[in-house]
Amino acid sequence: MLPLTSIKQLTARRAPRLFLPLLAAAALPLSLPTKGAPAASTPYSVSMLNKNGTVPCDLSADGRIVGEVQSHAFYWSPTNQYIDLTPAATVENRALHVTSSGVVLGWSDTGLRLWLWDAKAQSLGCRSLDALHNGASDGWVLDGTGTDQGLPPPQINEGGVMAGTGLFNGRLRPYVAVYDQATGRITSITNLGHYPGSNPDPDTYNYPGANFALAVSPAGDIAGQLNAAPNPGWFISHLNYFQQGATDDENLAMQLINAAGPLYFPLSYVDGNYLFFANAAGQVAASNDIWSPAVFWDAANPNNPVTLSGLLTGLNAKGWVAGTTGRSSAFVFVPGMPNVTIPLGDLGGGGSSTATGGDFYPVRTINNAGQVVGESSPKGGASHAFVWQDLNNNRRSDPGEMRDLNNLIPKITGFLWKATHINDNGQIAGRTSQGNASYAFRLTPNP
Repeated sequence: MLPLTSIKQLTARRAPRLFLPLLAAAALPLSLPTKGAPAASTPYSVSMLNKNGTVPCDLSADGRIVGEVQSHAFYWSPTNQYIDLTPAATVENRALHVTSSGVVLGWSDTGLRLWLWDAKAQSLGCRSLDALHNGASDGWVLDGTGTDQGLPPPQINEGGVMAGTGLFNGRLRPYVAVYDQATGRITSITNLGHYPGSNPDPDTYNYPGANFALAVSPAGDIAGQLNAAPNPGWFISHLNYFQQGATDDENLAMQLINAAGPLYFPLSYVDGNYLFFANAAGQVAASNDIWSPAVFWDAANPNNPVTLSGLLTGLNAKGWVAGTTGRSSAFVFVPGMPNVTIPLGDLGGGGSSTATGGDFYPVRTINNAGQVVGESSPKGGASHAFVWQDLNNNRRSDPGEMRDLNNLIPKITGFLWKATHINDNGQIAGRTSQGNASYAFRLTPNP
């Protein structure tokens, strides 16, 4: 089995590995200017982050954006305050997730360190995950291994529940942890164990037999991968398991998503594209790369997982899944009786369309209203950012339902070439193209 991708392998650019103390973040003294004032004639107002090379990695429910710019992690508030989270960076840093309360989960290429930054405690800067709990007494190491074989990146939900993979008493284990913003500490870490029959002591660095927690739902359910169970594949661990006082390594936490094993494919490094999503309804979407099989699983119908094709880049509360096939065609999968897969088409000319999301994962290209974002290009033409919605609810993509976002905003310099995230308020994050420069943008629907 090929080794799983590490956080380091998700990096497109490399930098010298130097020691980097995590310092307090530095905020620009003034909010950055907003280009494109709201206009009654346009559906969206547009704000741009005027720093060349800015890559958005996440968009919160209230419009906060985090990501990377020139190897620095950044935070961009809903009021356009820009903060360089790693001002003294000499190696690559990236902010991966942000909550609407301003908690940022990020990564540094110094020993593959994971850190949290809290907008309510900015003076404390970026703090290593292992500085937020007592590893000497709880037995956990949550940061990277310090080798080239790093751990898969964790996720965090709005309640501060994190899903990740760390070392528990020297053994690789999936965990669920809770960050308490009131105390600024990780108040609990629960070992999700290993599935009965899997290797209880996998090799730390090469991962044979290891299990990984890769997604956390709004309800706190954890989804991940099994590598060495009798029928290896995906698992889900439900919130009530660790709320009811289960002890570490009880081997009872995991429910196999594909118990018969037909949908199993190992998560290996393929351009950094392994993506897991879980929603509050107990539905899970998982994929490896744009060419491999993908899976949709519903707790209400656990014995009938659905095989999909392509890279999945979003799952909403209704179970709708956004993704892109290997033929560069964006689609939406709608579960039901029967299930429906909707090819979204393109912006014209018989070109391509993708909903593959960000340059660095994670992504979210579909919201709870069923709006999907991505990029589409005519044959031989430049890509433009789009938004799609099934406006007449006929489970088809009709003319006019995929719209060029450049036609929905005031005139700007350059153009919007890629939309990577959308939240449930309809705000959209992505990247512009302005000659040889590229900037992050945020679109906000006008009243």
